Amino acid sequence: MTRFVGLLFVAALCLGCEDDPLPPPPPPSDTNPPPRPDTSPPDAMDPDAADAMEDATDADATDATDAMDATDTAEPPPPFEEVFNPNEIYLIGNLVTDSTDRRAMIDLGSPLSVGAGFPAELADPNIDPITRQLRYRAGGELRTFACDVCPAARDTFVDNPAGNDLTTIPCDGFSAFWINPEGTYLYQCASGYRTTTEVSTVSGQVQTFGSSANVLVLDDETLSVQRIDSVAIVNILQYVPGCELIASRAQPTGFLAAVECSGVRALWDITFAGLAEERFVYSSLPDGFTFDGENAALDERGNLFLVGGGPAGDEVVELDGASAEIAYTETDDSLLQIHESFLVTGP
Repeated sequence: MTRFVGLLFVAALCLGCEDDPLPPPPPPSDTNPPPRPDTSPPDAMDPDAADAMEDATDADATDATDAMDATDTAEPPPPFEEVFNPNEIYLIGNLVTDSTDRRAMIDLGSPLSVGAGFPAELADPNIDPITRQLRYRAGGELRTFACDVCPAARDTFVDNPAGNDLTTIPCDGFSAFWINPEGTYLYQCASGYRTTTEVSTVSGQVQTFGSSANVLVLDDETLSVQRIDSVAIVNILQYVPGCELIASRAQPTGFLAAVECSGVRALWDITFAGLAEERFVYSSLPDGFTFDGENAALDERGNLFLVGGGPAGDEVVELDGASAEIAYTETDDSLLQIHESFLVTGP
């Protein structure tokens, strides 16, 4: 019923349509209609090519992720500690080969941590066992090291490395100094040896300043224990002909001395009473290593560290009674270069 009424209504609207004809259609346009979009499916890709494209996309994504991870996980170099351990061994070298105007320092136990700021005229570096500061001599001055750039990089250059170092002048003609385990200083001056309070009558060249005012002294081929407050030379120790003192350090009741005789290196314990006893013979040097004859140091255990030339370049070697190990090797990629270097430790 509803459908029929609708048809009648439409028919009523059309009454009289003949009197009002529809307008003619517009003339045809001169422009072509826009092309209809191509809705046909794309050609199928070769399966091998599709796999290759997918692998390449995955590889690019992996490389980008790895690069981001490397950036995120890269750690800066460890901090350089200015509180030094007097029982450990440090190495002062240079950031540039064959140069002394870019001196820097590492702990041989942490060679990636580098501190810069030493003057070219650096001499006698020594660690104070009480303050744990690094003291050194430059010209006629005693200075306390303060790091300028820590950690340092290969291109680090310090204009005035001693500018922030505390400076004192202990005496006229100051030319060397030693620190004993109690933190007392012994100076070599124009007038002879002296502490901050008294002049010493030590005869010979001081090697190590020990506890209770005892010093280990070398005079020609004679090694002796003396007291800085006594005229008498006590407890003379005579070298075997051809022996040389390599390095020494203080102990609570005496001294440690590394001595070489006829190519054999041994560690001696020397008491303040002048008794000397061989503790052990050091291992042979590694193949291809040649000790430079000057740069050596003992740690608190009596291990002997030597600087010299090795097959791969300059090296620091550590010797004990059972083994010989390379503690540091200079390569083209090494941040610290061994050139006019110093091994640094405590008394």
